[in-house]
Amino acid sequence: MKRIEVIVRNAELSEIRYALRDFGITTMRVAEVEKEFVPEYRRNSERQAELEPETEKRSKVSVVVPDEEADSVVLMLVSTLKEGGIDDGKGVVSSIEYVVRLEADGFFDNMI
Repeated sequence: MKRIEVIVRNAELSEIRYALRDFGITTMRVAEVEKEFVPEYRRNSERQAELEPETEKRSKVSVVVPDEEADSVVLMLVSTLKEGGIDDGKGVVSSIEYVVRLEADGFFDNMI
């Protein structure tokens, strides 16, 4: 199993959701994250005494897919997100050893 995480602008979140649903993935985790940066125009200014970083809200979408589908999902996400601009988004693919589901009665159910 592979976990695919992408961090995107909030405006692109609905496109990602629709693309994943069209691919057949209905379960995903979405979290709000912040990007901290110093804008280019402030970095190159003559007065660099106190550069307060700015923050920008982003969304982090995480899905778990079987190994054989991981490459297809990554290619689909790249084609959906690529607008040709700087900082279109970031992505991470990592391996998952096993997945468990916690039941209400306290038992663990191995899903793989």
